[in-house]
Amino acid sequence: MKRPNAGSAAGMLAKVISVAVVAALLGGCPKQPIIDKPVPVGSKDQVVKALNERAKAMHSLVADLSVKLQTSKMDHPEGCDGSLAILYPDKLRIKGSHPLLDYAPFDIGSDGTTWFWHGHFQQFNEMHYGTTAWLDQKFEPMALLKPRDVVMALGCGPIVVAANAELYFSRHPGYYELTELSTTAEGRYMTKRIYVDPDLMAIYRLETYRPDTAIDMIAEMTFDANSKNNRGIPTGARIRLLRTDAFLLDLTLKDRKTGEEPKVKLFAMPSTEGIPVVKAYGAGAATDTAPRPLTGTK
Repeated sequence: MKRPNAGSAAGMLAKVISVAVVAALLGGCPKQPIIDKPVPVGSKDQVVKALNERAKAMHSLVADLSVKLQTSKMDHPEGCDGSLAILYPDKLRIKGSHPLLDYAPFDIGSDGTTWFWHGHFQQFNEMHYGTTAWLDQKFEPMALLKPRDVVMALGCGPIVVAANAELYFSRHPGYYELTELSTTAEGRYMTKRIYVDPDLMAIYRLETYRPDTAIDMIAEMTFDANSKNNRGIPTGARIRLLRTDAFLLDLTLKDRKTGEEPKVKLFAMPSTEGIPVVKAYGAGAATDTAPRPLTGTK
């Protein structure tokens, strides 16, 4: 089964990099998926219902990770280990680890109410956080990932159409496509495009878009077609941001487990104590560079 060609990677940091570097990282524009087999006849309601029922039944996904990470401050991707925990419908934790470090090089997550990301490598040490409700209302460029989208892409989150959005459906040779159009303060634009494998009934590619109509994120999932019981559970996820800087998060999932009940505190925002730069986003949120430490877990 052929997958769409890669579109790009991009970033979490605020420093603008050259067009040449971006082009080298992106490797061309995203192309439509091409899968050489017929697709079953299905309607939008049937496909969305099947995906949502599968996500609810899956309930959770916990795995060890092998990670490749690259940002604009790195000359090449760096490898590390890590862990993944997802809980239906919108809780996420992706945390890196390295045997030579006594701290996590990156930590991304959401408890369903608050999103956060903490990057700590070389001289860079920053945490950004905000309310998930704010992400539903407005595009926030400093939110590294929209956790709800990542949870959905990895199979544990439902497709929810907001009151200000419409969902369109189309069938193509070998895949279903769901396209979301939203009306926000920035205007009406396409906010996401979802590609579904009809055999696995799983999302294998998710594209999210910015108000300027440019692609913001591409998440591409891989699966083990030979697996007897876990064919629809991702074995890998390649997440790229296409903003001003380079950001690539390439995850290989190992020892995957579903249906478990991760502890809720696992998804809590970590303490900000000792982090020199901390920034908050959202309606009424403080944006001090060094606010008082928050209660949380490390």
